Amino acid sequence: MPELTFGENFLKAALHSWLLDMKFFKNLSFFMISSIFASSLASENILKTKAGSTFIKGSLQATYDRLLAKDGKGKIAFTSDAGLGLFVADNWSITLGIPVEWVLTPKQDVSVGTAIATTFFLDSNHQFIPYFGIGATPSYLLKRFDNKFWLSANAHAGILLAISDSAALDLGFSPEIFIKLNEKQNWRLKIPAGMLGLRIFF
Repeated sequence: MPELTFGENFLKAALHSWLLDMKFFKNLSFFMISSIFASSLASENILKTKAGSTFIKGSLQATYDRLLAKDGKGKIAFTSDAGLGLFVADNWSITLGIPVEWVLTPKQDVSVGTAIATTFFLDSNHQFIPYFGIGATPSYLLKRFDNKFWLSANAHAGILLAISDSAALDLGFSPEIFIKLNEKQNWRLKIPAGMLGLRIFF
């Protein structure tokens, strides 16, 4: 068997170290998520989802955006979102948010929108609260010179994991479709990999 050169040994050691790091972070992530679930189950936190309660939210998600046309191209982006919500009835909220999309490929771009959504929270128990709803977002591209304005609609669903009586982790999924407003635009579908967020209740 031929001896490995210094470069080959270095690459082998680097690969081995990278695999160990990936395993460590995978195990750490699993431990953290499991701990959150366990603490949520063991707690008696009661989130405020009654009429008149308010909350603020923040989230981050990775998305794949594809044109719904023949040979439509796709793009990869991250979307951050911050918003304010009001429970207009028990377990039913209206939310106003400001989503910002950071397009990574194929061309870098940034869009800012104003999102309005209505969400219904299932009153199953107070540690795990499933929810679902719909929303709409007019958005504006900052870098493009044409087709700057877009309008989209989305459906969203997820679960809140109470970590205190006023805070919850938000794990969700929100596919979004962009509406064709003129001949220069195409229908687009945005598919999220998943959303991680935090909600603070008042």
